[in-house]
Amino acid sequence: MNLEHKPYVLPVPDLSPRDDDPDQAVRGRRWRSRSSYGEYWELCVAGSWASVVAAYEAAPGDVHAAYYYLDEHPAFWRFRRPPLLSGLSLNHVSLLEHGYAFYHGAIEITPHKFSLATGRQEDDAELNTCLAWRYEFGPADLLPRDEGHGVTVQGHWHDWLLDGGAPTYELAVIDIALKVWTNYGSDRTIVDTDRWRNGDRAYRPQEDEEEPLA
Repeated sequence: MNLEHKPYVLPVPDLSPRDDDPDQAVRGRRWRSRSSYGEYWELCVAGSWASVVAAYEAAPGDVHAAYYYLDEHPAFWRFRRPPLLSGLSLNHVSLLEHGYAFYHGAIEITPHKFSLATGRQEDDAELNTCLAWRYEFGPADLLPRDEGHGVTVQGHWHDWLLDGGAPTYELAVIDIALKVWTNYGSDRTIVDTDRWRNGDRAYRPQEDEEEPLA
């Protein structure tokens, strides 16, 4: 079984050169030179994501494809805070973390034991003979949020409506990937809207209604 391709729009970051970039490209690290952030974006971010999406939509039941679809999904991207006095914009591509969603805690999958007879965890541990993998997840803030009074925060949103569980870790990964594809698509257009963040999780913006954050 495969999935029908969903078009997506990535939030294009600032690709301008950094003041501390070398004047000449270094072999094997060309994207760190003054003229090649655009090349890095096209090859290592946008191009890589296109390949990941194609692999997942061709085989959504493949845990390998599902894992990397989640791990690199734009809904879980975030920009690191720029170093003090660096002069970098908040959305400079050199600050973008476009992978490792599992490592950063945007997706949590944990084992739980329960009783087969009651379907819940009992106080008597000997009755809890079955294992299930419960999960929760939610998009990351792409940019730090201004909370006022000079306070900024950057974290993850818990999309509690999509919480669930599966009998194995592998099936949990497959289940989450399908929920992300179904509810978010392959970008972060939906989860960056004010209406979604204010609780309207069924909201789907119209084309060109809102600009990407980055």
